[in-house]
Amino acid sequence: MERRDVLKVSGAMLGYTLAGGTLTAVLSGCKADLAKKPADLDLFDDKMYNIIVDVTERILPATDTPGAKDANVVSYIHDRLKFFNDEEGRAKYFEGLNQLNTAAKEFGKEEYLSLDDEQRTNVLKNLFSSSNKFMKDLKEDTIVGYFTSEVGAMTLRYDPIPGAYQGCIDYTPGDKLWSY
Repeated sequence: MERRDVLKVSGAMLGYTLAGGTLTAVLSGCKADLAKKPADLDLFDDKMYNIIVDVTERILPATDTPGAKDANVVSYIHDRLKFFNDEEGRAKYFEGLNQLNTAAKEFGKEEYLSLDDEQRTNVLKNLFSSSNKFMKDLKEDTIVGYFTSEVGAMTLRYDPIPGAYQGCIDYTPGDKLWSY
């Protein structure tokens, strides 16, 4: 083998080695691990984080469109609490979340997260049907957080260069709603 061929082969091997490692690092860095609480969500402990992720996903589950977990609604809720609520408002919110753990005791469990899927759904149904103010606020936060995220906005139809204003547009069930 000639010197020139050896350099070509070794250069190619080095290039593939570096490119593969770099590509793996870049691609793995782009994926959010929603099973673990991100460090910047400092208001929530791990259990609180997982409760909010679970409840918001039950409010807006992933179907043929992404759900609340995919839209990272928990970050929206965290930022709203951190930057737009005072200590008293945060304390009330956390009291509301603790209602879920209290409701779990009806099933003989100490925590909401230790319930099975059916029991969690029943807890939420009971709290929503009792006109619970916190649950109404959590549902509102979930919906606003979802539709103000990029993931949620992509589930709506959007025309960046709109024509004339049409106040009444026919809606066929199954069509995407319009985003304005």
